[in-house]
Amino acid sequence: MEQIMAYEEEKQQAVTLLEGVERIRRVIHEGQEYWSVIDVVGFLTEAAHPSKYWHTMRSRMQSEGAQETLSQMVELPMKSADGRLRKTDAMNRQTLLRLVQSIPSPKAEPFKLFLAQVGDERLTEIEQQSETLEAMRDHYRQLKRDEEWITARIIYIATRNAWTSEIQLRGINDSPSIARLTSLLNLRTFGLTTAQHKATKGLSSKQNLADHKTRMELILSSLAEETATGLHQKNDSQGYDEIEQDVKEAGDTAADARRAVEQRLGEPVVSSQNFLEPSKRKRKKQALPPSSQQHKNPEEPEQQTLF
Repeated sequence: MEQIMAYEEEKQQAVTLLEGVERIRRVIHEGQEYWSVIDVVGFLTEAAHPSKYWHTMRSRMQSEGAQETLSQMVELPMKSADGRLRKTDAMNRQTLLRLVQSIPSPKAEPFKLFLAQVGDERLTEIEQQSETLEAMRDHYRQLKRDEEWITARIIYIATRNAWTSEIQLRGINDSPSIARLTSLLNLRTFGLTTAQHKATKGLSSKQNLADHKTRMELILSSLAEETATGLHQKNDSQGYDEIEQDVKEAGDTAADARRAVEQRLGEPVVSSQNFLEPSKRKRKKQALPPSSQQHKNPEEPEQQTLF
């Protein structure tokens, strides 16, 4: 009984020491989870000015020959107290474990155990994502899509998710705004809003446009959204107006690529091709609008996510 009580007391103490750990900022970078070093230092030391503590600690580590640990550190954008994304020192879990050993704190051991637990959870998450990815491939194989198209579709899923996550971090959280920006990006890239692109392919408003794009259309859509993500980060864009300007520039960049491809191939990229069953295709196919048409105000598309 005494051993059980001691264990429960130790467990409760560990929980108490970890209070506030959820406020430590972390982001996914190149498939790994990276943690804000300043936040970790502040959590472990409870210093009034964690950034000054870390500056002093970093200088000491450099003089003591801890360059290997410091070389594994990267600067990543994370949301600051004022709501803007700012670059800050970050470490992955393995490097952070080495850093924690250099910080005298009663929270150090519970925090290391917490990091180990988070690592196990992350591995499980990666395994689940792999299973989901393979299930997605199987889904499209059953729909008789070729492997090259499936790869382009999955890449588009990745770039789409990365872009929507990025704009959500920067203040665009409502579905109508995401829909408008999606349609604007499609308009600048292809000369068609999402709704017009669906009509060109003979799709209903409820059908998923991405599932009926050609491989080339998917590749250019991925280029547009990846470029938009890069511009948001480069410009540290915040709010709808700044995000919208990035989207226009990204779409124009993808449009330049589209026109170069069209010139080389001698045919338009935008296609009326779809993957509907013959019985479900509309009898009347709408003609493709000229690619040189003037930009119009984007209509709000029904498609707001990839899936």
